[in-house]
Order: sequence, then C-alpha cells, then structure tokens
Amino acid sequence: MDNSQTRKEGVSYTYKGYDGYAPIAAYLGREGWCLGCVLRPGSQHANNGFLDTLKRVLLRARALQANPVAPGQCS
Repeated sequence: MDNSQTRKEGVSYTYKGYDGYAPIAAYLGREGWCLGCVLRPGSQHANNGFLDTLKRVLLRARALQANPVAPGQCS
C-alpha cells in the first residue's frame, strides 16, 4: 500500500521501494466476507504476526460457518 508523501503512523520503507504498509487481510467465501485486516509497518516481514492473525480469523470463521473450518481448506 503506497503511502509515500504522507505522515501516517506506521508507514515505513517497503520491499517494493516506497513508503507504505504491509497489510494482512483474510476473506471468507465467494462473496469475500472480510474477517480481518491488519495494517502493519511496511518494513515488517510478511510472516511476522501471521499465525496470530490466522488464529484470530479462524475463530471468526468458525463462528459464522455451520460446517467445520480448518487451515488450508480452499474451494
């Protein structure tokens, strides 16, 4: 997410070469229900915080689904 020329909190130099964020977003279903979105500093490694985010969104997904939801299930 390019946020060059801004003074927003958390904006930092990204691997793509501009100032921005390193977002993590989780969506459910074909409709694209957003279960969570985290804006992390742009300099943060992509895997940093991923497991915590995954655990949090899986709890939300399980609360919305009648069928079991497990990591790695894709349609």
